Amino acid sequence: MASVGLSLTPKEILLPFQNRRLLAASLLANFILVPLFAYLLLLFFPLGKGMATGLIIVSFAAGAPSLPKIAELTRGNVAYAVGLMALLMVATVVWLPLVIPFALPGIAVNPAATAYTLIIFMLIPLVACLGIRMRHEAFAKKVYPVMDAITNLSIVAIFVIFGIAFLSRLGDFFNAFTGTGAVVMAVIFVIGAWGIGYLTGGPVREERTVLGYGTGFRNVSAALLVVTANFTEPTIILMVLAITIFGVVICGIMVGVQYCRCLQADSPV
Repeated sequence: MASVGLSLTPKEILLPFQNRRLLAASLLANFILVPLFAYLLLLFFPLGKGMATGLIIVSFAAGAPSLPKIAELTRGNVAYAVGLMALLMVATVVWLPLVIPFALPGIAVNPAATAYTLIIFMLIPLVACLGIRMRHEAFAKKVYPVMDAITNLSIVAIFVIFGIAFLSRLGDFFNAFTGTGAVVMAVIFVIGAWGIGYLTGGPVREERTVLGYGTGFRNVSAALLVVTANFTEPTIILMVLAITIFGVVICGIMVGVQYCRCLQADSPV
């Protein structure tokens, strides 16, 4: 979040608010339609309590930091991607502590602990670094490459650590129908979430593409913070990791295909 704050300006953050239709579609897709899609999946394909909890938490967590880079690779609207990323991140920090207790009835969730964790680890670093960027732009531009490298290394480390944890419990994950159903559910969820964003993104391809990946890639950092603040059941984390891994694989392939098409379009005939 620190590197994101150092890279943004208030003008970039406020950009999504200029197009009210696109703003409404972005919020509707990420915070209403994607969670509803998750509930529909659970209605038709019931999972164990832990797996279902993980799916619901991920469905409400929006704002992947990789969105601007994806927009750049796929020739999407980069300015919209930057503003959308910031908007969804802040909205997720506010929305998750409020909605999770109601979204998971019968499951003990501490809204205060959830809010505290998200504010400390996400909102405060974002706001503080936005302030630095506003007041000391030259310094922010110098520090940003270092913070960005640290962020990338941290993301890699998190994926390695949790990937090892995921693989160590792979047998449990694939255990009988529950595990197999969870894998299928994770794949369907990622594809469906991407489709929701793409279909609600409007007539402009550059914006449609950005919103598709904005819904397909969920905010795994926020989801994991909520999980660690409230739960100890390993299957919840396993489901979050499964959706993350399949999201990276599926959306990564789609980004690669679009990027190759863009290169072919640019190359002389």
